[in-house]
Amino acid sequence: MQYFHSLCVLCDSPSETRLALCQACSAELPYNQFACPTCATTLCWSKDTKPVATCQHCQQQPPRYTHVYAPFRYDAAIRYLIIELKFNNRLLYAHLLGTLLAREIQQHYSPTALPDFLLPIPLHPQRLRTRGFNQAMEISRVVSKQLHIPILCQHLRKRQSTIPQASLSAKQRQYNLQHSFQLKHKLPNARIAIVDDVITTGATINEVAQLLQDAGLKQPLYAWACARTSM
Repeated sequence: MQYFHSLCVLCDSPSETRLALCQACSAELPYNQFACPTCATTLCWSKDTKPVATCQHCQQQPPRYTHVYAPFRYDAAIRYLIIELKFNNRLLYAHLLGTLLAREIQQHYSPTALPDFLLPIPLHPQRLRTRGFNQAMEISRVVSKQLHIPILCQHLRKRQSTIPQASLSAKQRQYNLQHSFQLKHKLPNARIAIVDDVITTGATINEVAQLLQDAGLKQPLYAWACARTSM
């Protein structure tokens, strides 16, 4: 078997895998274990009591989407990779994050059928010009190629430039995003996975999910992200 020889992007140690991560750093990735099966937020647990039900928030306010899958917590190496991608133009990290996400999705959904299309969360044109790329789209390209799921590239746009979600409270995030997205084309009647880099409160994906359902989508609606922050 041939291996792709490279250096680990986290510690510069030799890596003999197709991922630019050494085995030690791969083993230390912050996996999002014992998460809410609906929104993927990490639940409190102990050795004696492990969560099996949805979180309190999802019970009180059921989201518009069917299910979120975020295999990692927004912590440690994953947080570093996402920040470097978004703010320091490390596009190589989009390939790494997309590969990690695709790998975990294959394991998580097997043998369940995967969604039919990917729908990346768009950036407002002004933010896109400033950054030069949309991180959700770049991650989606990798997932699309590896899982053979086509991307809906031109169906959704962000029509309002909103305040960055990271600077707002959970309640402010919900109001900040209201009516900020718009459908440009009719959606196929199929199962769709909304894709983003990080899910914090879920306000963004819930807003998009409501838009899609209001437009007539009846099929299950999923959301995939590399990481989930703590609520």
